[in-house]
Amino acid sequence: MSAALLAMLIATAAPSAAATTRAASATGAVALLPVAEVDLDGFAARAAAWSAARRAHRAESAERALAAAADGRAAEAERIAAAEAARIAEEEARAEAARLASIAATSTTTVAPPAIPPTTEAPTATGDGDDPSVEDPASNDSAATDPAADDPGGPTQAQWESLRQCESGNNYAAVSPSGRHRGAYQFSRGTWDWVASFANPSLIGVDPAAASAADQDSHALALWQARGWSPWPVCDAGL
Repeated sequence: MSAALLAMLIATAAPSAAATTRAASATGAVALLPVAEVDLDGFAARAAAWSAARRAHRAESAERALAAAADGRAAEAERIAAAEAARIAEEEARAEAARLASIAATSTTTVAPPAIPPTTEAPTATGDGDDPSVEDPASNDSAATDPAADDPGGPTQAQWESLRQCESGNNYAAVSPSGRHRGAYQFSRGTWDWVASFANPSLIGVDPAAASAADQDSHALALWQARGWSPWPVCDAGL
């Protein structure tokens, strides 16, 4: 306990000078009244209570300061999170704009079909022994359309007929002994479905040897437009 605090408490409990004077006047005697006995225990109790209250006040102030600091950190964290979310949203918007621009550019640009392996085996005319056979003679459509009529700037009718003769003996129902290549132009099923995917999706899954002559001719033309004569690496030499 500080000296100043003890003096204050003593002054509060001691009788005032005016009270002493009044008592002297009343008796007519020139004498001081006895000084009242100081209650040191009471002073100590009040001092302890005051000190405890002060500590409680300081603790409360510290808690408020900590709470304010925590609120400040939370606000800063929220600000940073909001800024990061805005940055991510902006990046996503830019990526989406770039994607849409790419789609728009692709829609106005002609893209060449992807490369595919050759579709034919070498026929008997070239000495490989894989002579196409007739799977169903009735399906050989003699009224076949001419692919040259669909593309005046492409191969001639004579070239298409020469190709069919070389590949299958001009037989639209021909199937190679291995069973892999089928029809007048000896399509593999994979190549047939690939051409159908961009030329005529309704023919996907159709057996090339069972397709109509007109469909086989249009398929051959679509393949030629995409790859030239390269899908027929043996027979194109005579074209």
